[in-house]
Amino acid sequence: EEEEEEGLFDENGRVRRPVLEVYGPPGLYNYVCASLALSCSRLHALRVVVYELTGGTQEDGPHGIKWSHNRRPQPRHRNPFLGKTYHELTQPMVVRRSIPRSLDGTWLIDDYEEVTERDVIAARGGGRSVRPRGAAPNDPTGGRGRSIRVAAAEVEHNPGVQTFGYVVEEPPPPRNIDVAKAEAMGVARGPKYRLLKNGVPVERDDGSGVLVRPEEVYRGEAQRGRKVAVVGDNWRMTEAMLRLCAGADVLVHEATALDGWSAEQARERGHSTAVHAGRVARSLSVPVLALNHIGATVDKNGRDGATELMERCAEASGGACSVVPTFDFMELWVPRGGFGF
Repeated sequence: EEEEEEGLFDENGRVRRPVLEVYGPPGLYNYVCASLALSCSRLHALRVVVYELTGGTQEDGPHGIKWSHNRRPQPRHRNPFLGKTYHELTQPMVVRRSIPRSLDGTWLIDDYEEVTERDVIAARGGGRSVRPRGAAPNDPTGGRGRSIRVAAAEVEHNPGVQTFGYVVEEPPPPRNIDVAKAEAMGVARGPKYRLLKNGVPVERDDGSGVLVRPEEVYRGEAQRGRKVAVVGDNWRMTEAMLRLCAGADVLVHEATALDGWSAEQARERGHSTAVHAGRVARSLSVPVLALNHIGATVDKNGRDGATELMERCAEASGGACSVVPTFDFMELWVPRGGFGF
């Protein structure tokens, strides 16, 4: 997008508007526009880009033909979940985009950048450095413009309700360089170290053309990037969602359904119990399970059952993870390299 370019002003000297990107199911664009229209609001200083994740199994919404009671087409019925734009609701500062589903059943929303050939040329003296302005030489993102991967997959909630889970993942952080080894092999401190940190071989400084491989000068063990999975309302996660969650440091999962509900009751209402969430965490070997959307935990005698609920969840996880209840604006620190337990 034009507004996403660097700098406060465009080529005509006008102040660039900040861009807010919103991601979600089909119908999200109409929802945003209808909310603005019905509240008589207009955006002036902000531009909104709505990305709808298309191609899902429930994208027609609860009013789609396949979910209508008589299962017959209703040509006069407006379905706000479809890709149709209603001009009476459109907003000049709200733009609609779509992200199609991949063949593996997931949606790739954003991806981190790898070190490019341009970086290699620049570091070898064939061009200017492309490291972002103000980035430190030991920048953990390796100077990448985009430093995280965001992907989504469907989860099963209620018929006709398109629901997703999202996974946010860092790339493996750049490795540390043993300066003494690198200098002994003919590579002095400089831009080439960034390439070595990111796994790219470089030539020795003497112009001999001899390559120094990254693994020859690394120091310490490799670390993996951090990974967090946030799953929406569901009674069951799809195989695609389970694959995305593999290796996550934190799983945020709902616990709306009461533990007294049967599996059939939970399925009918489209929600999970804390025990079910614990079993999912155990199957994924997730170190931390963060429960949200927690159902009522106060019994008829006024006793708070939250502690007991956490204990049952931890028991269902087989003691394989730490279980924490969440609250609004809660922050959870995830150490680089994972929790180590």
